[in-house]
Amino acid sequence: MRETWEDAGMASPSSSMLSGLVRPITFSCSAWEIALKASSLHTLVQMVDNGLGLTLLPKMAIDSGITRGTGVQVRPVEGKTFSRQIGIAWRASSSRKGDFALLAEYFRDELATPLLPQRKRTGTGKGRGKGAGI
Repeated sequence: MRETWEDAGMASPSSSMLSGLVRPITFSCSAWEIALKASSLHTLVQMVDNGLGLTLLPKMAIDSGITRGTGVQVRPVEGKTFSRQIGIAWRASSSRKGDFALLAEYFRDELATPLLPQRKRTGTGKGRGKGAGI
């Protein structure tokens, strides 16, 4: 015999009460499973905003406001340092091999040292001449 809320002497909970409980209970009782994947950060944010899980976002994307206008909550991962490897590839038959090799060398030289925080812009911001600041 199946017992109902009323049989147990309890008022039937509203669906909004249950929906607030289902997700935390489900997450605490099961192992994480990667069921959906996306390569676009905007797609990932929309998936999270629609209740389809969680994701990791680069700080650069968060700082640019990628979650603005959504219900996505951003939480830092404490005690961890993350990095990424960037590569460049081109067809062996490309007539621009020299250009690509030069670009790869530039990235290698520029990214060999950690990036410094960006300076605040000064001046009017009109044009890139004297006083515009970068």
